[in-house]
Amino acid sequence: RSGTYTVVAYDYSNGYASPCDYDLYFDAAPGADNAGSLFAGGSVSGAIALGAIESYTFDADAGDAVAFTCTNVSGALVPALAVYDPTGALLAQTSGSNTATTGFTTAVSGSFTVMVYDYSNDYASTGGYSLAYTLTPPAN
Repeated sequence: RSGTYTVVAYDYSNGYASPCDYDLYFDAAPGADNAGSLFAGGSVSGAIALGAIESYTFDADAGDAVAFTCTNVSGALVPALAVYDPTGALLAQTSGSNTATTGFTTAVSGSFTVMVYDYSNDYASTGGYSLAYTLTPPAN
């Protein structure tokens, strides 16, 4: 939705008393695809810079079985991904020390968004990744 949004960033340390500098990264779902579109049965490679989020879009029909595997291929990256439906509702979110995998069946048709990011301690690692995507239509 278009409009004005407010983001509040604050210290969460003991006593909320630790000043610091910070960088704020964000992407909007649905529709964010700063890294491009995905096609079923394929894979893409990318790199996560400090604090960055890579976003992709893919199309699916209601009842399709969708699966993603995101694997660290270089660096200390702890791969994580989040998938959003065409309305922006979170469908799946997962991470893993070297590989993040998730699968689900879509309830609606449309353009979905997947975001890849680092889930290490303090989200402070960088590295390369490979993202594999499969889509299986329902049996007739």
